[in-house]
Amino acid sequence: MKIKIKLPNMNCQGCVKRIESLMKGINGIKSFKVELSTKSAEIEGDFDKILLLERLKEIGYPPEEIES
Repeated sequence: MKIKIKLPNMNCQGCVKRIESLMKGINGIKSFKVELSTKSAEIEGDFDKILLLERLKEIGYPPEEIES
């Protein structure tokens, strides 16, 4: 599975590091790319999408739009 999400609350390099750290802790994520300039992330792998979205929301980065 590959998804792209918009993260409008991401506004600094510290935000990027926090999101990357979260993604490293989710089983099944094979690769990801977090881009501050577009406030988005692309995630690929066999992971629980609902878990990822809930965790992002918990740390203050609720996704606004999701593309599969």
